Amino acid sequence: MLHFTLLRLGSYPERPVGLIPIFEEVAEQIATLSPSDVILDWLGPLTSGPSVLSGSGRGIAGLRKISRKGQEEVKKTGLKNIGGATSQPHLTLVYPHLGLGKRPIDPIRWRVYDFILVDSLNGLGKHVELNRWRFRGPDQLSLGL
Repeated sequence: MLHFTLLRLGSYPERPVGLIPIFEEVAEQIATLSPSDVILDWLGPLTSGPSVLSGSGRGIAGLRKISRKGQEEVKKTGLKNIGGATSQPHLTLVYPHLGLGKRPIDPIRWRVYDFILVDSLNGLGKHVELNRWRFRGPDQLSLGL
């Protein structure tokens, strides 16, 4: 499943009972945001990881806003040591990175209307969709898509 990781909710050998309903409450608050545009304009490695597609500035501003909202909402739950944002919103293509430096690409653009709570089975390359939400805020095209 191709996806952007915008908020890390922890890594557990087994999913703790009761966490998913808390994360779903957080997601309900994230869903109050408006749909946003994404523009990916570069390909390259993260610091020591995979080859990724990502964007710069306004192209990923909406993704960063979603991430910040998630962090704020997780803090309100009182849960500790979870809710960290990713340093650079990105779409992972392959592990390990391809050995290429960061390079510009023709922009890939789309509008994000919904988001998913995903259980990433670390080390297995599998991702399980747990729930999905639509953004409910006003839809205003900002990047001319």
